[in-house]
Amino acid sequence: MALRKPHNSWAGARPVNHDASKTTRQAKTANIAQWAKGYAELEAK
Repeated sequence: MALRKPHNSWAGARPVNHDASKTTRQAKTANIAQWAKGYAELEAK
């Protein structure tokens, strides 16, 4: 369980990207990889 305040208080919050376009891009890449293996149909978008 993460503590809300770190023991080393000089450490700032780390940036966390919740990037919708990155998620979409990764999903497309994964779909293409599965299609190349013959496991999935290619999503037409």
